[in-house]
Amino acid sequence: MPLVTPTTVVCGPPGSGKTTYVAERAKWGDLIVDLDALFVAFSGQRMYDKPDNLLPFVCEARDAVIRRLSQPSELRHAWIIMGGAIRAAREAFKGAEVVVLPVDPLECIARISR
Repeated sequence: MPLVTPTTVVCGPPGSGKTTYVAERAKWGDLIVDLDALFVAFSGQRMYDKPDNLLPFVCEARDAVIRRLSQPSELRHAWIIMGGAIRAAREAFKGAEVVVLPVDPLECIARISR
């Protein structure tokens, strides 16, 4: 899907620092699409506490927002946070900058354990 809004897709495994990467670069008014944050908003639970029954709703909401990025808007920039292990999933975002965070698996585990 070709995106009209300038968009950066940030990919990496859990604990790689995707959310931190975006938080350090996003400006006021930027759109941040983060499945983990959507789960918090939809469930009222803590981060990473994801009720399985909400997954279809969360994914539909995320996908609707991403589809909207293919239409003109007043957004300065959009950030999409995703695992991105599959190259085809990353390449589906035509026109977006893709950033893959290469973090050592042991470092990811250490970060998640904190």
